[in-house]
Amino acid sequence: MNQSISSPYFTLMTKFVLQTNQTASEYLNYIDREEAKDKVVENKVESDKYFSYMDRDSAKKSNNKINKYELNKLWQGEDKQLKRMLWQMKKEAEVSINDNEKNSSMFDLQKDNLSINDIKYYKNKFNEAQKKGNILYQDVISFDTVGLIKAGIYNPYNNHLKREPLINASRKMMNQLIIDEQLDPSTMVLGQIHYNTEHFHIHFAIMENNSTRKSITFNEISQQKGMRKQKTLDNMKSAFVNYIFDRSNELEKISSLRDSLRYEIKEDMSEKLKDNLVAKHKYKTVKESLPEDIKQWYSSYLSNDSQDKMYDFIDYIMLDNENFNEYIKIATEENDLKQQLYGNLSKGQQSFLEGRLYGKDGIYYRLSNSVLEDMRENEKKKIYTKTIQNEQNKNKSISENRLSLRKLSNNLNKINRALKRGISKDKWLAQQQYEQMLKEKLAKEKGVSIGEIEL
Repeated sequence: MNQSISSPYFTLMTKFVLQTNQTASEYLNYIDREEAKDKVVENKVESDKYFSYMDRDSAKKSNNKINKYELNKLWQGEDKQLKRMLWQMKKEAEVSINDNEKNSSMFDLQKDNLSINDIKYYKNKFNEAQKKGNILYQDVISFDTVGLIKAGIYNPYNNHLKREPLINASRKMMNQLIIDEQLDPSTMVLGQIHYNTEHFHIHFAIMENNSTRKSITFNEISQQKGMRKQKTLDNMKSAFVNYIFDRSNELEKISSLRDSLRYEIKEDMSEKLKDNLVAKHKYKTVKESLPEDIKQWYSSYLSNDSQDKMYDFIDYIMLDNENFNEYIKIATEENDLKQQLYGNLSKGQQSFLEGRLYGKDGIYYRLSNSVLEDMRENEKKKIYTKTIQNEQNKNKSISENRLSLRKLSNNLNKINRALKRGISKDKWLAQQQYEQMLKEKLAKEKGVSIGEIEL
């Protein structure tokens, strides 16, 4: 059975062979046989010859993987980092020779170069495991030459390939396989780098000592289930590639920039909203598109329309922000590299750039929350101020009502007293009008309120 992941730089092919009449050691010997040097391993190869196929001498003899024309094209490209790397490789080739055929034995999860006795030991162990009906996995990972040059692993000027990084990356990949598929911890893994074909490639032989695979019945025959999950294949390749192309510094910088930009946008926004009419208009447009409930002013609640307006506002505010532009640049470069490493995306799969820009951990999602946080604070201040004003107006109204009632009560008392003294109501009202006119005149002359005048 075959499974594969393909990309311009790396291709991983994996297949598994169920129990056959031949022994596993004979299958391993197949890899080393001289007459098979130009043949491709088929689905139903003899399992007894796989070791020999892997370890045959002819596969260890390296031929040039890139001609002068292809090399000149690399020099003429725009990749300055690649040019610097080629220049360094050319200098190194002047003082060193190709030693690919030295220390080119098979390797396992611990040793870089297995001895003859080590290989004999493994042949016996593979035979024992096969007698139990365990599956023999045959994986092959093939490399694009330019990818290996960019990784600093292959020097085209002296045809030298560095084994150590490829072996260590292989171990990372195989340990990932054991973890993801929950294989027997003592699973045996053998690998051999082959040099003789158009592309460098590594053959692997993998078999559990004690099988953990479920059994299935096909045509009345019980067999172990050998297919791996797609996630396992993806993780295997990621483990290999991440070791070869260590991008941890770039990823850390992206993360650092993303965190700092959350605060920088508030400063840039505050500055531009002072006197920039375009910024003010875009800000207002975003706010008007938000839900009525202020509790929903978060990125996760934005409608598509609100999101478009928000991203447009962010682009305008961060137009001249160097860190924002640096973030976009690094994310784009990382995306281009991953596309070269992993190939075309599956249908519906989000690219690295899309995730770092618009995903929940992306810059636009984070900056949207920063803008919305500022909007929420401003809105809360407005609501608080309005509440205080309403409360003050309410208290003022109550106070004025109380004063009016007090005045009314005083006037009634005065009328009653005047009536008791025999003064007519009309005469009393005329006197009150006269006193009011006098108060107004005195207040005007003194520049004070009428309430401060006493007669």
